[in-house]
Amino acid sequence: MDRYRIEVARPAASPADAFLLGNGNLGVAVHGAPGTETLDLGLDTLWSGGPLHATPRRAPGLVEALRAAIVAGNSPRTEQLARAMQHPVPPTPALQQDGRRYSPQPLGSLRWGYAPDVADAPHGYSRVLDLSRAIATTRFGTGRRGTGQLDCFVSAPDHVLLADWMGAAHELVAPEFDCPHPCERQLRRRGGRIWLTVAGRAPVEAPADPSYARRATAVHYGTDAPDGEGRVPAGMAFALVVAVETTASGSRLVAAARDGFLGWQTNPIGDPGPLVRAARQQVDAALAMDSELLARRHVADHAALFDRVDLDLGAGDGAARDELAFHLGRSLLIASTRRTSSMPTSGSLWATTRSADTGDALERSGGGLAPLALDVVGLGELMDPVEQAAGELVTAGRATAANSYGFAGACVHGTPDIWRHGAPGEGPTDQANWPSALLGLIAPLYRHAAHGGDRGAALEAHRAAVEFVLDQLINGPDGALLPCPSTLPGSLCLGPDGRLAGVGAGSSFDLSLVRQSLEHYVELVGARPGSADAAMVARAHAALAGLAPLPVRAGRLRDWPRGRRPADGGAGLLRSLHGVFPGEGISRRRDPELFDAARRTFIARTGSHGDGAWGEGLVRRLGLAARLRLPDEAASVLDELVGGGSSASLLALRDAGADSDAGAGSDAGAGPRRSLPAAMALPWAMVELLVQVADGVVALLPTLPTRWPDGRVAGVRVPGDHSIALSWRGGALREATVAARRDDVLALDLPRGEFAVRDAAGTAVDATRVGGSDPGRMLVSFPASRGQTYTVSAL
Repeated sequence: MDRYRIEVARPAASPADAFLLGNGNLGVAVHGAPGTETLDLGLDTLWSGGPLHATPRRAPGLVEALRAAIVAGNSPRTEQLARAMQHPVPPTPALQQDGRRYSPQPLGSLRWGYAPDVADAPHGYSRVLDLSRAIATTRFGTGRRGTGQLDCFVSAPDHVLLADWMGAAHELVAPEFDCPHPCERQLRRRGGRIWLTVAGRAPVEAPADPSYARRATAVHYGTDAPDGEGRVPAGMAFALVVAVETTASGSRLVAAARDGFLGWQTNPIGDPGPLVRAARQQVDAALAMDSELLARRHVADHAALFDRVDLDLGAGDGAARDELAFHLGRSLLIASTRRTSSMPTSGSLWATTRSADTGDALERSGGGLAPLALDVVGLGELMDPVEQAAGELVTAGRATAANSYGFAGACVHGTPDIWRHGAPGEGPTDQANWPSALLGLIAPLYRHAAHGGDRGAALEAHRAAVEFVLDQLINGPDGALLPCPSTLPGSLCLGPDGRLAGVGAGSSFDLSLVRQSLEHYVELVGARPGSADAAMVARAHAALAGLAPLPVRAGRLRDWPRGRRPADGGAGLLRSLHGVFPGEGISRRRDPELFDAARRTFIARTGSHGDGAWGEGLVRRLGLAARLRLPDEAASVLDELVGGGSSASLLALRDAGADSDAGAGSDAGAGPRRSLPAAMALPWAMVELLVQVADGVVALLPTLPTRWPDGRVAGVRVPGDHSIALSWRGGALREATVAARRDDVLALDLPRGEFAVRDAAGTAVDATRVGGSDPGRMLVSFPASRGQTYTVSAL
């Protein structure tokens, strides 16, 4: 198995088996059928709905009454008031109050018969995704005419999809387009080319939750005419332009697509005319270049990002699949994220239905793990869309904090959409009323600042989030501070009265997020706060001193303070372990007793079905196993993610039947489907098995699975933007190299043994050795200078 090539001996049997390509704006799923290719198309900003021009207001006194009911332990009253928060007073049109009615939209499926007389099962068939080049190739025999191949890629430099057939010449066949939206198609032949133009509009309303799909009006389209500027309040326009032509080596298809998104606060374009012209210009420019030149430009652009990091796990079957999944995740991060993209959560880039996938939405609560992976795998400049989204969500979230709570600062509920709706939507209160999503969304900005990114953007976002947190905190029964209201997304709780409620005070998940955000804010402000932060940083210090500790009872970490408990007993719930992973608040060095409690909790829950049973939850389990130093559990999770839990294309899967509330318009019941957030976050969790950073210490090979006895990794980034490379054999560290990006004192947590530290000239470096926090480990620290490289070698 080639180190960067996924090879499959049959066409895709379902969308989950297709190869995914993209340039950050246009996404394509390549199915690989011989002779007639199916290309599922999506645009990252093609969404239903439109901007929210006025944030809904809640009834006066509602939050105060809700908090009083929580403190009194009156669960029915708590649930009643929490649901009341989901509805504005006075009532406003549903499309303006509830972002859950908006969702990413597929563009449609393009079919092209490039070799229409080829048999359904030609000899020598294979399809290959070359991850290092981001090119999908379908190859097969064409009888007496020899062998042909179709290369597909989506170019970021030239903004087009290219499908290039190199084989026996055939009469050109017109492409066909199956669109889920009402649209106009125009097909014509001109100058030896076949042109297909498609123009239409996305829905005004489409559900972000399949439970909406049971309603007759679940998906509907606008009939309003665009205004004088070609804009509409909701239901943006889209356009697709496709050209097919004969080439010296066969034939090729070139396509470009555009949508009417102009920004989260601006009415979208509803007139497809300008979008058709823009897409046509992109296709014309690409047609002026031959396929070889387009491919060279595409590969150079992709390789400049992909080649920064490498992982080689050897030839063992399990290790080889793990390695391919790692490289696939990095390739998907590049394909889904460029400077002009939306956040890297797959969104509509590879959407397959008009109704969003609630499973993925729950996985991405708080922004998901994918943005946290970017700096670690050397893709820090792709954080631009994350920073932009966070800034927009802070702006929108200030109105939500003021109008929904009467609090200062900013807050966001649930998974953000492209229109930045952050108010509580309609739905189960544990999810719709979760007020801490912004705390998860801004965490990547802090990490990015630690890697040398924009510290100002991180500080601004944390300042707004912490302002809200400081108003959210109340004194619990013992006087300690608790966030209230608070929820545990995906789980109802039993209150002190034994009755069900989705909202309470001080869930462990929220407590971890609150502490993390306060600590990050204080660190970003630094020792000399400016006038904008002087008073608030003092309040943040006081809040940290008074914040309730995470509840531990009977040696295990609990999901709620005493008096509340999960309705399902907490089986399988891993969000309460956020402080271990993806957070960094729980470590053996910081608090050994809390670390051991978290470890026991994880071991007790990891076999249960819950939020770690599928998709990105499995990646969360892998990261937890890495941080908790459980290599056997890590190997088990890898088996689920990359073995039986993955598709033919190595995309992590989840069971479609998990959406018990799914209905018409959803593809539930169609079997397993891909979990793109899991595939994109997997590289970070795998790096955690090899390189971890906690409390300023870099641990090397902390949780090495036995299935990876030999290997090497290079280009991994740690805070300070230092670059780490290391190699191991027989499970033992051979050599590690650190390229320092700034003056620093490096502290390395190593397997116990004899090591020499040398600079690039081979001169020994004076290193201090002390005992480690784990048995069989030791700490080695030494001063590092910017621009210098240091090697730690086993003796």
